[in-house]
Amino acid sequence: PAFEERLAEAGIAFDRIERRGRRDLGFARRLRRLLRQRGARIAHTHGVYSDFYMALAGRLWWRRPRHVLTKHTFADADMSASAKHIRRIDRFDRWMIYPRVHRIVAVSEERKRGLIERQGVRESKITVIHNGIPLDPHLSPHSLPRTLRRELEVGERTPIIGFIGRLAPEKGPDLFVDLFARLAKRSPEALGVVVGDGPMADDLRRRAEGLGVAERMRWLPHRQDLPPLLLDMDVVVMPSRTEGLPMLLLEAMAMARPVVASDVGGIPEVIERGRSGWLCAMGDVEGFATTIARVLEHPEASRLVGEQSRAVILARFTARTMADRMMALYDEALGIA
Repeated sequence: PAFEERLAEAGIAFDRIERRGRRDLGFARRLRRLLRQRGARIAHTHGVYSDFYMALAGRLWWRRPRHVLTKHTFADADMSASAKHIRRIDRFDRWMIYPRVHRIVAVSEERKRGLIERQGVRESKITVIHNGIPLDPHLSPHSLPRTLRRELEVGERTPIIGFIGRLAPEKGPDLFVDLFARLAKRSPEALGVVVGDGPMADDLRRRAEGLGVAERMRWLPHRQDLPPLLLDMDVVVMPSRTEGLPMLLLEAMAMARPVVASDVGGIPEVIERGRSGWLCAMGDVEGFATTIARVLEHPEASRLVGEQSRAVILARFTARTMADRMMALYDEALGIA
């Protein structure tokens, strides 16, 4: 619904098709009928179900639209999934989906390598288009309102160490609690702030209590108003176990925030170590704590890194850049014989 509201506000016409449960095979027929009615030339899908239904709708359809598929992540990003389930999804993609797709968009070079090495996709079929965010280059983060400190009732001298994301294993919120417990011994005045919802929420609170840092942490639900929260964070931490190319990383860097993140997925394609952020080995709790302590000890150097990180986003990771590259890919797909 939120996306539909944005489309309506922008004056963009759209159609909605309801899927009636997970195994609604009639959905493929309804999708094919709608695409024919609209004279669609490109069908761009995101996610395993939309990929599947478009592949199904295109079967036995001679003049079907060009199918473009974006690969954001792999099945094993769901760390609750069994190895058998992951292999089944991989086989399904390899034999049912990819042969009928005209172009595959990988959100990072790391995703591209995975498609080639793990799923046997031809390199010529893959285009890397990094995620981008809408960003006004003339609007300085310093001119935006800051709300987090007022909301938490903490002063300017209190360092805020922030985690924003789904509270699930792949995002590493448990690692955040562990690293904050180590950081608190070196910076007892620091405050850890977790923003998000998810299945690990209760366990994380108990973990904080067991480590003796419950009083130094605050817990906020999922929020849409990220800039006012990010601007009050002295360090944004992303201890993810797996990633594609996270939008939060781009948003935090666009707000000129110092970011300390895991060296996984497409993150190293955005952060230049020590210049536009800091990278730590995935799961290296001590490394994260040490790096964050150093960031806090050198505020001027950290400010310069934050400014450089914003410059990186303006140069390479805006929504305009992403859209231009996507339109060029559509033109290329339409030219396929």
